Amino acid sequence: MERKTFGGLWKESGKCLHGNWGKAILTAVISIAIQIAVQKIPYGWILQVLLLPLTLGLMLFFLNLARAETTGIADIFQPFRAYVRNMWVMLRPGLFTVLWGILFIIPGIVASFRYAMTGYIALDHPELPAKTCMEKSISMMYGHKMQFFGYTMLFSLIGGAVIICTLGIGIFWFIPRVGAFAACFYNSLAEKEEEEAVPILPENRQD
Repeated sequence: MERKTFGGLWKESGKCLHGNWGKAILTAVISIAIQIAVQKIPYGWILQVLLLPLTLGLMLFFLNLARAETTGIADIFQPFRAYVRNMWVMLRPGLFTVLWGILFIIPGIVASFRYAMTGYIALDHPELPAKTCMEKSISMMYGHKMQFFGYTMLFSLIGGAVIICTLGIGIFWFIPRVGAFAACFYNSLAEKEEEEAVPILPENRQD
């Protein structure tokens, strides 16, 4: 399977959002509004940490959207059903990234890319512990870290321009677009990994 380009993933994510923009915007707004609201509470940062599975829930929403599966606002609350495990899924990569960053900035950035697919893997494999999800993310991102870095930079430029030009309103377009794009990127890596794991049968062998 060939590596998908930015343009290919952009088009794919656009198809996912076609006809689903309203639901995607509403889901993103609710998720973000909850996290902003807790900031107003004394020691709100503690609640923000405790609400980390909400971010995983937003990833689930866009992952279902990217796979044309049934999706809804309730998706953002689903990770709370396995709260302890999913809380650790979100915390562990962050802690390791910070530890790498304490040593040097660059290793910290690289670590964040290595662990970038941890949440998606955890959603696809609810039986796996956080450590294994991180290990699978490292394997999945091998050879794709610079690709991911490039896409991140492109989205930062596009998002910044759109938000500035629309006086902030563009954020309602930007967040769903990023969510759908990231889910499509993960799907492309998962499909590639699945193809490479399929054994070559004698009748299909090319000598």
